[in-house]
Amino acid sequence: MGIVADSPSERISLKIFHGEIQNDHEAIAKEEASYVPLPEIRKVTYEDMQENYNQIKKEAANIIADELKKLEEIEQAKKKRTDKVQRTKQREIKPRTQRKSVPSSRKKNYDKTTEQAKDDQQAMSM
Repeated sequence: MGIVADSPSERISLKIFHGEIQNDHEAIAKEEASYVPLPEIRKVTYEDMQENYNQIKKEAANIIADELKKLEEIEQAKKKRTDKVQRTKQREIKPRTQRKSVPSSRKKNYDKTTEQAKDDQQAMSM
């Protein structure tokens, strides 16, 4: 082990790290000799792999699109809430002003009341 690795049958004396893993190599070789190849369940062609790859790629793209749509909906909902709060704050901040223009249907009455108010003020000042 180390920068230069050796096999159990060929040891290298010049190594930076002098550690050694001790295995029963004869028992391991005997066990490996008794291995049997795995049975072939079905034959997989290049076209099968390509089709599977394309299907997984589409499904991943759909998942990403769905999640991005959910995030966009969440952001829109947050924006609506923020806008609503800001509109409410703006309403609270704005002072209410009296109406300056008078509709034409009330204009005659308005003129009379202002004249009466002027007369009252003159009478009080005398």
